[in-house]
Amino acid sequence: MADKRNNSLSLIRIIACMAVVLLHTANLAMAVFAPEGDMRIATASMRNLMLWSVPCFVMVTGVLLLDPAKEITYKKLFGKYIKRILITLVVFTLIYKITDILIDKTPFTPALITEYLASLVFGTSWSHVWYLYLILAVYLLLPFYRMVASKAEAKDMRYLLIVLIVFQSLLAIVTDMTGKTPAFYILVSTIFPLFLYAGYAIDKGYVKLNKIVSAALILLCIAGMITFSILATKLQSPEIGAMVTSYHFIFTVLLAICVFALMNKLNVKGGKIFASLDGSTFGIYLVHMVILNVLYRAIGFNPYSIGVYILPVIAILTFALSWGIVAALRLIPFIRKIL
Repeated sequence: MADKRNNSLSLIRIIACMAVVLLHTANLAMAVFAPEGDMRIATASMRNLMLWSVPCFVMVTGVLLLDPAKEITYKKLFGKYIKRILITLVVFTLIYKITDILIDKTPFTPALITEYLASLVFGTSWSHVWYLYLILAVYLLLPFYRMVASKAEAKDMRYLLIVLIVFQSLLAIVTDMTGKTPAFYILVSTIFPLFLYAGYAIDKGYVKLNKIVSAALILLCIAGMITFSILATKLQSPEIGAMVTSYHFIFTVLLAICVFALMNKLNVKGGKIFASLDGSTFGIYLVHMVILNVLYRAIGFNPYSIGVYILPVIAILTFALSWGIVAALRLIPFIRKIL
């Protein structure tokens, strides 16, 4: 049974990783080439529909690390989990800075060292690096998240999830649309603890989602995301644009939870390729943006010269190339510990 669970989580990671690559393929194309009209709507919709992927990664983390049966000492927490993220931040923030220097042909000056250190401390490197800071934050409070999970009964976990959805997602719509913050709040600053606990609760069976209901909600969320993506572009509304691209947007929240619920505990058969893909997802996340930046910024390839439909093709090729690079890098013992 444990093997099936692990394989289903591996499948979620692999598919979520593919979605992350498509998300960034579309997002960077928009940032570099600024499409307009229908191309912008299609690209924005494509990007926004992939936002469920990051919450799914956090839900997998919840399943794996909140389980009371898994022993995680402070020595293991800092010596393995936190150490890995800190090394990754230092190394890849530097790689991204060097990539920028080479692409932009920036002359090397001592100021670049200061800029690198500032980007490391203030998180101003490439946009996708925010996820590393998120995971670091999760790890730092992991002992306390685990205390809650180990003591909570099914009704407690359901109550916690409802409170987090109401205050961190539904009430956030008021702030997104009006710019005003409701007086009612809870002492949680982001939506991500919801996903951490949701993955754990779904895996434990504390929350059970009917497959038909989940599928119906997924379709509803897709329709909602596309509608709001169109409205944000047509109305040129920064408020709607910020809302639909946020991870606390209710459609993104429900989409991520329902996708995870449908895929969790699937009877998935593994294999060498499957295992390689699963073991490479973190590395693919780190490497794929270098490929996309070289393609768009260094080579200057404009996907819109062909058509917006080429973006998924670019994403698939980028994913495959990233996988190959990571598989090769993982042959190096030190690099393997990071990737």
